[in-house]
Amino acid sequence: MKFFYICQLGYWLHALPELYFQKAKKEDIPRQLVYIFLYLVHIAGAYILNLNRLGLVLLVLHYFVELLFHVSRLIYFSNENRQMGFTIWAVLYVIGRLLTLSLSVLTVGFGLSTVENQAFDLAAGNFNIFFVR
Repeated sequence: MKFFYICQLGYWLHALPELYFQKAKKEDIPRQLVYIFLYLVHIAGAYILNLNRLGLVLLVLHYFVELLFHVSRLIYFSNENRQMGFTIWAVLYVIGRLLTLSLSVLTVGFGLSTVENQAFDLAAGNFNIFFVR
């Protein structure tokens, strides 16, 4: 799992200089920087706060929905009459976001607040305090 997180952080860090090498349009750069920064913050936050399993489940769910979007685009480019994939993607996008929100709130908000050990211990990697949650 550590290798997965290192690869994810490496991928999103490499996307920063890629903006320059791909000669992105100036109006697209701020949007892309926000997109990259949000990925980095969420992945690094899950890794640093020892929420590895939750982060992994949320990333797999998110990447599956993105994969479906890209497959729908490929099918659309091959034949413009086939737009059913976008309808399926739109439904799964909403379901995926609702699942992401539900899992996050249930795990962090309700699950971690009921654990007995709610002390900040850097050596043990326990960050289960109200401010971090």
